[in-house]
Amino acid sequence: MRVRHLNLTTVRRLSRRMQLALDASKIGVWEMDVATGNAIWDARMYALYDKSPDCGQGALQIWSERLHPDDQQKEKTSLEITLAEEKDFQSTFRIVLEDGTIRYLQAFGAFYKDRRGRTHVIGVNRDTTEDVQLQEDLKRANIEAQRKTRHWRMRRRSCATTPFMMR
Repeated sequence: MRVRHLNLTTVRRLSRRMQLALDASKIGVWEMDVATGNAIWDARMYALYDKSPDCGQGALQIWSERLHPDDQQKEKTSLEITLAEEKDFQSTFRIVLEDGTIRYLQAFGAFYKDRRGRTHVIGVNRDTTEDVQLQEDLKRANIEAQRKTRHWRMRRRSCATTPFMMR
């Protein structure tokens, strides 16, 4: 009985730590039964997709409807192949919220078999929108810095070749 109590205490402690890590990192967790296609999302997944858990839609339906039109074919084909091959995966894609906001998400998934031998995939989604925006800002700043450097060098060369009196 004492060992069982220690195991439950350990499980509770690990569960609290995991929940804190998920909350802090804003990662949503999902799981899908491969045979039935039924998927379960945690509250954070619904929040990432800007949906309520009681919206009456299935997780795959929400995912499919929210996928950016330019990413739809690639992601749906990738999902079919991944499920058929049962290989762990990573994917980055965009979703479009009802107000038109575009979010960049990164998904990771891993397969496992339950006690009855049924195949499941469990995974996470992480919002990488801020990371993508920072990268784009950095690229723009770098391009602008290069443009200004070229302009400065051209002016410097023209000043160096201009006779002293004409300056």
